[in-house]
Amino acid sequence: MASTPIFAYYSPMGGERAATTRMRESGRICCSCKVPLYSPPASSRERYCERCEPRRRVYMQFRGMPEGWHVSFLEPDLKTSLPRKFIFQDSAKVVEMAMRGGADRTSADKQAIEYAITNGRGSVWLNLTAAQYAKHRQSGLRQG
Repeated sequence: MASTPIFAYYSPMGGERAATTRMRESGRICCSCKVPLYSPPASSRERYCERCEPRRRVYMQFRGMPEGWHVSFLEPDLKTSLPRKFIFQDSAKVVEMAMRGGADRTSADKQAIEYAITNGRGSVWLNLTAAQYAKHRQSGLRQG
């Protein structure tokens, strides 16, 4: 029985190139998928593109009242309330907020939101960006 030689592959050029590292660290390309970022970086640090940016899950509750649609938010544990609350006069604003929060990705999600509005109350999970989540951490009642 003849033995075949086995080669252990070793490359001293492992990892990313120095030019890619510099562009990633300066914020010119996404630090996850390496897509070019065309907006000028505010500071010299790594950044994500919109698709790769980490998201925070938030539970949005809404119910129709005589004075308008009351909207409130909960943390993922469904016990801790976020301080920001909204009162909208139109149910279209509730749908728009859910859409901006990334809740209606499929037609079934859209139908569920519309069904909840026809029932007068409902809830949906949002996937917020870091900037959106920071806004919801601010206190206050907003009328719309």
